[in-house]
Amino acid sequence: KGGVLEVYMGRYIAQWLRQAQLLPVSGCPQEDDFHAYANSLQRTQATAQFFVAGAFPGCHVAVEQRMPLGTMDPLFNPVIHRDDAAFRARAASAMQQALSASDLAPALSVVEEITRYPQSAACKGHNDCHLALSDTTFSAEPGKEPRVSGSLALASGLVDALLMEHYQGS
Repeated sequence: KGGVLEVYMGRYIAQWLRQAQLLPVSGCPQEDDFHAYANSLQRTQATAQFFVAGAFPGCHVAVEQRMPLGTMDPLFNPVIHRDDAAFRARAASAMQQALSASDLAPALSVVEEITRYPQSAACKGHNDCHLALSDTTFSAEPGKEPRVSGSLALASGLVDALLMEHYQGS
């Protein structure tokens, strides 16, 4: 099913690019018109091939990879490389500032309503149990991806699960 969805996504994006006059209206794109670059893992290479096949059926559009197949490309591996406390503090602070500048309360309310979160087992024994950004924390540890915990992480996981179920037709 994932390959079929990527074909559809490729078709949609190519139509959008043509309507925005970023690609020629018809025919195959030239090498300077479109470039596909994907991580070197087999799954992401296959995803890119499906996308390109949907976007440009019958055209030869190469999907570039820069690392040996099965090797994580550093561009697609968002781990923290700096091992100093000042950098980690600045990174966590920047993530917190971005969160503060966002108005996610309405979105969290929708997630609560869809999942009936206040009635869930996680809220059992709590009087006023809601997804609240006040319990969200960020970390940036060397060798790991930046992390979020608390309600934002929980809501993000719930939304991902709901989207996957939707895409799978469940």
